[in-house]
Amino acid sequence: MVLAVINTHAADAWEGAMEEFTEGDGSKESPYIIGTANELAFMSYVVSAGTQGFDTLHYKLIADIDLNNQPWFSIGEARNPFKGVFDGNNHTISNMNVADSSAETRSIGLFGYSSGATIKNITVKGIVSFTCLSLSIM
Repeated sequence: MVLAVINTHAADAWEGAMEEFTEGDGSKESPYIIGTANELAFMSYVVSAGTQGFDTLHYKLIADIDLNNQPWFSIGEARNPFKGVFDGNNHTISNMNVADSSAETRSIGLFGYSSGATIKNITVKGIVSFTCLSLSIM
């Protein structure tokens, strides 16, 4: 008899899309479950946009995530900081390429701004690059 072990927790490379959470309600007892880069991007969007209530909720990562060097916008900004709980559940975010059009006025990273938040059990690994996006008006 031959047994094969397949790693079902390998990170899928992100293509830059977003999708809403399908598990959890954001409470301490039932945090939003983040298993894909699309769901992580959705978290970044709703927190940074100031979508009511998303900044103070609970989130739990259940898989390693490869951001595939796609432009990443940090979770939270000065006017809408992250105030919730993010449990990385000992997973890794890799290949982050932070995109920012106003690097002088924003903090950059996986999380840009937080206030009273708990961010735990997460590793950001690999090459973390920075892309400054700018517009030129003529």
